[in-house]
Amino acid sequence: MTNLTQYLDLQNRLRKDKIAVKDGETTLTFGELYQQVNGIGQKIVDMEPGLFNSPIIIFSPKSVVAYCAVLGVLWSGNYYVPIDIEMPIDRLKLIVSTLGARLALTSPNGIDALNAAGFCGRTIVLDALIPLKSDVEVPTGREKILDVDPAYLLFTSGSTGIPKGVVISHRAVIDYMQWQCATLHFDESTILANQAPFHFDASMPDIYTPLVCGATLTLLENQRFLFPNQLVEFLNQNQVNTLIWVPSALMLLTAKDYFAQNTIKGLRLVMFCGEVMPTKHLNIWRKYYPDTVFVNLYGPTETAYACTYYVIDRDFPDTEPLPIGKPCQNTEILILNEWDQQVSPGETGELCVRGSSLSLGYYGDIVKTNTAFVQSPLHTKYRDLIYRTGDLVRQNEFGEILYVGRKDFQIKHRGHRIELGEIEAVAYGIAEMEQCCAVYDEEKQQIILYCVLSTGGGMEKDIYMHLKKHLPIYMLPAKIQCKDTLPLNANGKIDRLALKNQA
Repeated sequence: MTNLTQYLDLQNRLRKDKIAVKDGETTLTFGELYQQVNGIGQKIVDMEPGLFNSPIIIFSPKSVVAYCAVLGVLWSGNYYVPIDIEMPIDRLKLIVSTLGARLALTSPNGIDALNAAGFCGRTIVLDALIPLKSDVEVPTGREKILDVDPAYLLFTSGSTGIPKGVVISHRAVIDYMQWQCATLHFDESTILANQAPFHFDASMPDIYTPLVCGATLTLLENQRFLFPNQLVEFLNQNQVNTLIWVPSALMLLTAKDYFAQNTIKGLRLVMFCGEVMPTKHLNIWRKYYPDTVFVNLYGPTETAYACTYYVIDRDFPDTEPLPIGKPCQNTEILILNEWDQQVSPGETGELCVRGSSLSLGYYGDIVKTNTAFVQSPLHTKYRDLIYRTGDLVRQNEFGEILYVGRKDFQIKHRGHRIELGEIEAVAYGIAEMEQCCAVYDEEKQQIILYCVLSTGGGMEKDIYMHLKKHLPIYMLPAKIQCKDTLPLNANGKIDRLALKNQA
């Protein structure tokens, strides 16, 4: 395979009448999906002749129509840039300015926002599916795509407040997807329920699994997560047997023990990535689903969703962190100390990645690209790029990689280097703890722990005493605040910056 659209060709030949994707309103077979994607590709070529290997904005809520648009952009020989339809206008202006895109595929209610953000290109309104003009496929330029060309571009937060556009190639996605489907036994009987929005990299395996192995994708609206009992019923109605969700979404079903009332029938596989999965919550899942395979994946956006994985194969106490395992296929992990030397087993160092999963860099920012994607320090004989993740890890006695924390979550307090993630891991050992986040107030030189408890609050003293049992005095928070909820960012993760600003 040299580009991702070839997988749709394959499924159209093999499984033309099988359901490929559906949401609450629309269902498409692979044959129908092929026609819709081809139709959108033709529409793009008609509107912008000669446009090739260029960014095209997708500005639409998640739906079957938006899914077709994503693949239609690839079909046209270009790469898609999914943008959150609810993004604040100031951030949208930065992204639009950075991209300089000539074309956007948008829902009707997105046109005004794009115009307000300064978008000057042309738009295709995604108010309905776009069928083929004829049964004959019109050449669109996709046959010229190389596997090193971009497939998609995702914007992530930048330390300076300016979004970074991460460019991922066809080859990176192809290698990951072929590994995933072979190693974790995906096939045409797989039925996925997509949780992540398309502008979040956790959606990548949902988008492409149907194309690679003939699985069926069910798109979940955000509102379904407001009613966990109804969510479980919906999963059962659609015979969902595979979940690729972020831990925060999985924790919604364990925080109130909804599984005591209703369980997901025939659940074969649960994969999670994007943030740390508290072992306490995983253990609840494993209690109700003893025959289900659980897989912990790790990977920043810059490494095409995931670069390491760990299939849970033993029991863990609630306070012990899960390993992130070993490298995925065609990927190597280097753990380097501050002198760029490989660490010994048990020593902590920065996780660096080499292999086909690496991003092509940051769109329009060669300086940041050259800072993060650097020549391997292990030799100078030829060009050999690695990506510096900024994540600190070590190997345990089994040779598995353990996530320790972020370099920028590492603080120096009272003369000691402290990983805030370690404080959170211990706090999750409290039975009533649903969510927690530790931040550091540099001005007051205080560690603050924010918590969400199943009891609602009033346990600050008990939390402190629990931490005191497990942590040295210099790691104890100066302040513990119980809240009803913790703020989440656009990707559904705890918004640490917002909490820090509250300190």
